[in-house]
Amino acid sequence: MLVQAGLSLRLSGTAFQDEALYIASGHYELANLLHGTKLPVDFAAYFSGHPKLYPVIAAVVDSQFGLTGVRLLSLLFMLGATGLLYSLTRRLFNLRAGLGAAALFSVLQSTMVLGNFATYDAAAVFLLALSAWAVVRTDRMSAAAVLLAAPPAALAFGVKYGVRHVSADPCGSGGDHRAPASWHPCARPRGDAGRGNRGPARDRLLLLRSAGRHQLHDH
Repeated sequence: MLVQAGLSLRLSGTAFQDEALYIASGHYELANLLHGTKLPVDFAAYFSGHPKLYPVIAAVVDSQFGLTGVRLLSLLFMLGATGLLYSLTRRLFNLRAGLGAAALFSVLQSTMVLGNFATYDAAAVFLLALSAWAVVRTDRMSAAAVLLAAPPAALAFGVKYGVRHVSADPCGSGGDHRAPASWHPCARPRGDAGRGNRGPARDRLLLLRSAGRHQLHDH
């Protein structure tokens, strides 16, 4: 984690356009919540996450610690995700697997960048990791205990709507769940066509995504 923190902290620069947008919108949303101030625009109409979740938190931190503080918050989220990944993998497999997974994740380019990027991505990654950890951690408890994973999962979806693509559609969908199944690049070939191209890995992937994908296409 020290290496991960160091790699993220070595990145620097002025506020990126998205960072400025979410922090500024957070101040507007906070003023709306506290004082009823009218919003200049409807942020919910085009934001990729609920404007009253991450932007408001970012605005509160920005008021006290500035952009650096908001970026440090992202770093804490990513460090938390690394710790949860280690714990989850260790419980599923063993200590060596947990250390390997955490080590690999900590030096990924996306991990380093998100750890120093004041947007909702780091928060969404942390909440999704927390939800997955809760599912694994409650494996020996009562069936109802797995519901503890629901609140962080719901928050992850609210913080960044695109998270649902990761959880329900690992193969990727380009964001359009309304397209016919036959258009999807990961769709199972019909009839005899393409049977020779289906291997065990493809079948496992189709199995993993079948429940969420078919439900989404039905709508």
